[in-house]
Amino acid sequence: MSSPKFPCKNHPQVVSSRKCFHCREYICQQCQFPVAHHLFCGRWCAVKYLCSNLMKILLHRREYVYILTGFVLIQIIMYFRIVHIVEKQVTATHMDQQKAMEPVSFFKVDTAFVPHSNLIQISGEAPANTILGLWHNGLFVTSTISQAMHYSFKSEYLYNGENEFVIWAFTNQGRSYKIDSLSLHYFSTYTAMLSRSIEKFQTDQNCLALTFDAGSTANGADTILQILRDKHVNCTVFLTGDFIKSYPEMIKKLDTQGLELANHTFKHPHLTNWEQQHNQTTAEKVDRFFVQQQLLQTDSLFLKITHRPLKPYWRAPYGEVNPSILQWAAEIGYRHIGWIREGDSRDWVTDSQSDLYRSPEQFYKDMMDLEHTGRLRGAILLMHLGTDRKSDFIYPALIKLIDQLQAKNYQFLTISQFLEISAPL
Repeated sequence: MSSPKFPCKNHPQVVSSRKCFHCREYICQQCQFPVAHHLFCGRWCAVKYLCSNLMKILLHRREYVYILTGFVLIQIIMYFRIVHIVEKQVTATHMDQQKAMEPVSFFKVDTAFVPHSNLIQISGEAPANTILGLWHNGLFVTSTISQAMHYSFKSEYLYNGENEFVIWAFTNQGRSYKIDSLSLHYFSTYTAMLSRSIEKFQTDQNCLALTFDAGSTANGADTILQILRDKHVNCTVFLTGDFIKSYPEMIKKLDTQGLELANHTFKHPHLTNWEQQHNQTTAEKVDRFFVQQQLLQTDSLFLKITHRPLKPYWRAPYGEVNPSILQWAAEIGYRHIGWIREGDSRDWVTDSQSDLYRSPEQFYKDMMDLEHTGRLRGAILLMHLGTDRKSDFIYPALIKLIDQLQAKNYQFLTISQFLEISAPL
């Protein structure tokens, strides 16, 4: 007589007469898991059976329980002992590294600004020969190496508004760590004053400022310098970095002649969208860093040749400025010098058919008309040291204009001389 069959615990559609040796549930052939000459419904039931069997044996042989318990306890004690020793060694090593690498917790800021300046001096203490870097508003600005437990960065300009300085140290292993940071909000009435462009001076005296831009060519510079020497006329010249690089001997001539030399940016770039869109919105990729680098690089190159800096005045290429650009230049001590609208000689226009073209005769007549109406007093005039014209040069008109104005007791002043005696309009 066959044994009764019942549905499998895992496959109810299949009937079986076999049972799991541990849980006593019916299992089909597919679910049978043989272990130690018995059938189980799975690994878990087999493990539980073996464990219960082991416990029965141990209960009857207590010496085995004591041996197993002692072995487990020894393993646990050894584990925690080893972990404690390792942690102690790691902590000691870390503390030694900190003593050798980390700077002393000491941070100093010199708040005694240079008069009429927005410079700040940051210094502090760090282990000797530590390489340190300074970031200003997220941009790297300078680095230094500590000497005798002390470091000091060169003076940095503060920007109107928020200023965040962060100091990082660098180890010989290439790791970096932050020493400290400083955040401050800055506003300067002096910087705000520098950010106002000058096109004319307020005066009732017979004086004006003759200025020249030196952009990329110098094919008229020698003639102009000779005229200025012969007429004993002083003026202000705005130099680009490209001009300084291309004509170092001309720079020495300008310097020797005692002319006032100022900044005209490095590459003579368009700073606004005036050329394409006829508005003075800031051009793409032009920001604070771009404007300040254009000025600082030019000054650095001039300093290399003459061993003195340019005067703290600048002129934007094409006269393209807006309040933001003026502010960025003012933050590093530069004031923008423009010119009166009628004072552009337009010697840069080469097409005689252009509405912008000015012949020497027309330039002379327009300047004398300004003089007759009193509008030439305090005016800033614009000319160039170089021109692409092949003829019809402005130079003859310049000689005649200087003669006529000197006959009327006009003085030709530099921008610095004007600022000493008169206020900008």
